[in-house]
Amino acid sequence: MPETSTQRKRRLEKERQARQAKLQNEDEVSKSVRLSKRKKHEQDKSEEEKLAIQEKDRERKTAAAQNRNENEQNSHLAKDKQRKSLARVNESEQQRENRHARDREHHVQSRINESSDDNLSRLAYQRKYAAEARANESSDDNLGSYIAIIIVLRFNA
Repeated sequence: MPETSTQRKRRLEKERQARQAKLQNEDEVSKSVRLSKRKKHEQDKSEEEKLAIQEKDRERKTAAAQNRNENEQNSHLAKDKQRKSLARVNESEQQRENRHARDREHHVQSRINESSDDNLSRLAYQRKYAAEARANESSDDNLGSYIAIIIVLRFNA
């Protein structure tokens, strides 16, 4: 007899709790071995495999975002923003520079592959986002945002 969804949820929750307990009791040596195996596995993947995994992940996230209503989406974005800001508080100057370099490279690569419709859509979104940001700021902040918009538009040209 196949298991019901409730039974499956209970089984998976039990397995998750067992794994969490196992990881908490793990010593440093076994933890470093486990993490080094994972790191080696990641390095052994070809560039095509990595791109395929990223594409699947992107599709999954897009589908999940489409299934959420507006309030859920805003809540998800707020949590994501908070998580990222907490991670950035503890990052070193070198990590920050590396992150910015990766972001720049990602933007360049995505713009190389984008169609003219995608380009127009992206620019329209940036204009909308900039307009919303300007609506919520004081007059002193406006000058800085106009400079930032000019920089963004020059970067996109």
